[in-house]
Formats: sequence, C-alpha cells, structure tokens
Amino acid sequence: MFGEDFQYTLFYRKDGSTGKKEAHSATDEIVISTSKGEGYCFFVRATILSRKTNRYSQDSDEKCASSKGSSEFDFTILVAVIVAVVLLIVIIILLVIVCLCRKKKEEKTKETEPLNNV
Repeated sequence: MFGEDFQYTLFYRKDGSTGKKEAHSATDEIVISTSKGEGYCFFVRATILSRKTNRYSQDSDEKCASSKGSSEFDFTILVAVIVAVVLLIVIIILLVIVCLCRKKKEEKTKETEPLNNV
C-alpha cells in the first residue's frame, strides 16, 4: 500500500540501561548486533515518510528478552524431567516390591493339605 514510503524503526537498549539505539528498515525484518550474554529491550514505531501530519504510528509495547533466561529455563525443564523419571522409577520399584510381598504372604497362608471331611 505504501511501498517504499513506509519504514519501521526499531528502538532497543540493553536491559537496565536508559540509553537507546535505533535501526531502520523498509521491511518487517531488522538485523542488529548485540552483545552476547546481555538482555535487551525493544519497541517498534512505523513511519510513513511522505506524510507531514500523523507521520508516526504509536510506539509498540516494550518487550525485554534475556539471553540468560532461555538457557536457565531449558536447564529447569531438564532437571524437572530427570526428577520426574527418577520418581517414576522409584514408584515402579515400590509397587513391584509390594506385589511380591503380598504374593509371598498369600502363599504362606494357603493350606498345603486339604481339609478333612467333617
């Protein structure tokens, strides 16, 4: 609709910082360089370059992403799965032990000789 007259502006900053940088693109894809291990906060604004009034859209909500958060989350899931598997194995072992004990008890209480006719 707007063609080359439309532009996205990405505003970004390191999480916890007040200074912001910006990057521009005519498409909905913007590539920026970031520091490894740092979290960043982002928001976007659209611009219609040929307009003199109502040129800018409303800023999007700011979203923050932490590079540390995803690996911690993955580690948490891994630990939860391991704990769940270990608990399942323990429960199965306990059930087998209980069943074997009941079976032995039943065998001991059974009479080995038939009852005499009364």
